[in-house]
Amino acid sequence: MTKNMASVQIRKSSNGSITRRFYGKYTDKFGRPKVKTLSVKMEGNPPTNGSMKNRGDPKFERSKIQAQREIDLFESSIKMERNRKRDLKTFFEACHGKIEETRIADLPLILAKSRMFANSSAADKRYKSAAASHFAGWCKSKGFKVVYEISHGVALQYVADLQAADGKGKCFATGTVMCKISRIKSVFAIPGVLPDGMTNPFEKIQVEKPRGDKTVSRKPLTDEEVEKLLAVAQTESPLIHDMIVAGLYTGQRKSDIRFLKWEDFDFENPDKINVRIKQRKTGAVVNLPVIGKFRDVVMRLQNAKKPYDTLVFPEAAHDESKNDRRIQRVFDKAFGATRIQQGNRRHRNSIIGFHCLRTTFITRRLSDGWTVPQVSVFSGHKSAENIYNHYFKPTGIDLHDKLEADFAKLEKRTDNELKAIPSS
Repeated sequence: MTKNMASVQIRKSSNGSITRRFYGKYTDKFGRPKVKTLSVKMEGNPPTNGSMKNRGDPKFERSKIQAQREIDLFESSIKMERNRKRDLKTFFEACHGKIEETRIADLPLILAKSRMFANSSAADKRYKSAAASHFAGWCKSKGFKVVYEISHGVALQYVADLQAADGKGKCFATGTVMCKISRIKSVFAIPGVLPDGMTNPFEKIQVEKPRGDKTVSRKPLTDEEVEKLLAVAQTESPLIHDMIVAGLYTGQRKSDIRFLKWEDFDFENPDKINVRIKQRKTGAVVNLPVIGKFRDVVMRLQNAKKPYDTLVFPEAAHDESKNDRRIQRVFDKAFGATRIQQGNRRHRNSIIGFHCLRTTFITRRLSDGWTVPQVSVFSGHKSAENIYNHYFKPTGIDLHDKLEADFAKLEKRTDNELKAIPSS
């Protein structure tokens, strides 16, 4: 029978007096001796020499018994967990033969070497790597080491922790949680990760939106808001101003603007400059004309660029987090901080941010009579539903102006037709 190594200790402070708390010595799951502070309060008078071999008064001895019970239960829980994992491994080996213990900490490396990863786009590689690393870190904090320990219940616990708000009330949006789960599921589907006969723990997991949670789309900007934003940006940072101009005239995502390369531009015809952008999120390739203020920005930056510069906005790409904060600070100064609030859950993103420029670009094109296929040539979208649900956000004023213009055209055409009729 294994000897119980858990014991209660008392310690002396630096001035030689005995501290008024108990410490428990135990053996962790790796067989290493550890010490933890116990919650049981010390009562009465301890032995004067501080040695647990001697006895204190009756109150002390009673509190010592309670402390011993606490550390015994704690060490027993560690042994039960260790035995559970050993029995789980024995069960799998009895059913399927000896199994290879794939360590959860190795999942990001296994993913990077897989064929699925090699065939993914650059953006998808980043998202999958981030999801695998996040899950590995969560498992480490929970004490899970090998993949056969991850049951469907553990996967559900991970989903619940993703949806739970942190100490600041911030949380992951439902769409973000669904994307993370989808990518972790694909990691577990890599051949050799799971033992033969074990089903994917993330299979058939349904992520439900918390009550009051809904998809929040960015709002398009009016002409007055665009002018105000550019004025604030010019004062705050010429770099941010130029990036905002590029976003307004191209409708591309912030990451695509940030990593614009000079080699993407076609300067062969100075009167008709084009830029070819491969979108980092989806891999879609779009070709856009460089016109208006965007052309002015590009020509000015081209004349000022250094011979070794490959990016149009190298400073923005050098420190993405800092650049994100500076961009959002400009929007907040122009329009006020408008974080997405749903119930008691506050999203990390703002309703008004750089992505509003993409919404503005698409909304204006559709409001001007462009068809969805025409818009998607420049936006890179493959789904008309996605455009209508998340990017076409005409305001009442926009619709009123368009209605007035349509009726003005109709009245003018009617007047011309009446004038063409010969009088009797």
